[in-house]
Amino acid sequence: MKFYVLLLFLAFGKLGSSIEFEDCGSEYYLDEVEIEGCTELPCCLFLGEQHRINMKVFSSFRSENLHQQSYLVIKTIQVELEVTPDDLCDQVTCPVSNDYDVSFSAVMNVNQSFVPLEADLYWKIRNEEGLAVLCMRTDVILRDRNKPEDNEMCK
Repeated sequence: MKFYVLLLFLAFGKLGSSIEFEDCGSEYYLDEVEIEGCTELPCCLFLGEQHRINMKVFSSFRSENLHQQSYLVIKTIQVELEVTPDDLCDQVTCPVSNDYDVSFSAVMNVNQSFVPLEADLYWKIRNEEGLAVLCMRTDVILRDRNKPEDNEMCK
């Protein structure tokens, strides 16, 4: 039985699923973006909670250091998100080599004081020269877990 499960996994891919995203000017090739708990857009982000994001990237040139920034654009206002870790070299071996598959994982903290609204989530990773080696955008909706109607919308 385990053999058949393994064959199905190999035939149909990984168990997690990449969400739809827009590349907004990456120098590296962004292959997959996964926000834990999100299976369709817009992804629900709950106020006052942490949300993990995973990305698979193919590097097309060497980078000595990688720092990430995440923010929401709500209507026309840009609001920074706290992201851990800031320095991705805490997770991967830096320098990142040319022609190399890299997987990143980070946690974003969604401030409790935000208003429940639709927003665009942007994620940027810059190297030591300030070059955006990764830039992605996706649709999210901010929700309050304490409101039953918000919980129903985000199952």
